[in-house]
Amino acid sequence: MTDYDVEMNIIQDLFDVELNECCPLGDKNMTRIEEMEKILLSIINEDSFKKNWYDNSKNTNAPPDFISENLSLCMDIMRVDDHSQGKGKNECRRLESKRHDELASIFNNYERIYVNEQTGLEQNLDHNYSFYYKEFKRVIDKHIRRLKTYKNNYGTEKSLFLVADESSGTYYRRKKGNYGELHIFFYDKRFVESFIDSELDYLIWFAPYKFFETIPPKREYPTVVFYDIKGFRSRKNELIDYEENMMCSNED
Repeated sequence: MTDYDVEMNIIQDLFDVELNECCPLGDKNMTRIEEMEKILLSIINEDSFKKNWYDNSKNTNAPPDFISENLSLCMDIMRVDDHSQGKGKNECRRLESKRHDELASIFNNYERIYVNEQTGLEQNLDHNYSFYYKEFKRVIDKHIRRLKTYKNNYGTEKSLFLVADESSGTYYRRKKGNYGELHIFFYDKRFVESFIDSELDYLIWFAPYKFFETIPPKREYPTVVFYDIKGFRSRKNELIDYEENMMCSNED
């Protein structure tokens, strides 16, 4: 979604998320759930966001993107998808950007233009589990290296990453016959290990485009997963180690 080039557009989409669409993950007893809900509501509630957060993303100031003096918290926003082949090569995003610019020049009175381009790419280039987790890790690693700079720049006590996940559909771990095991992405060891032992305090994983169909009873992914990282660290044994070569997209 090329509309997510602007960080505030991601925040605006979070305003549409209800609390019951969010999955908080901390220690087993969720001892910091009240603090987590306070932070989460300060982001998904528009009035609370305006009271608590300063938009630093549109300035030439040093990062992070948003700062909350009330919460003594800095927040940086990043995008991931399952198309990037590394080293800046992302054919899907390139095509979407091109189409976005074409439409923006025609419909220039619209505040926001969404593009979901039909790329025509082969499936292994359009939705690829290896691309997905490697891109996630690369983006997280890049921002983690800046953590001390963030805090030093503005004197905040804690830090939060907001990951806008633009992947659609979902993945399955192939089983015998026509059966597959649903990918619980927020418990995937490869992804979570990229931040679980870092100095980061919180991570919000915003995944608005994931979907899957099952036989009844119907189940859904959370739209937002919110990690209290220090708390969830005690639950690393619950993470799932998916076999990379067994993962396939439901959009195959």
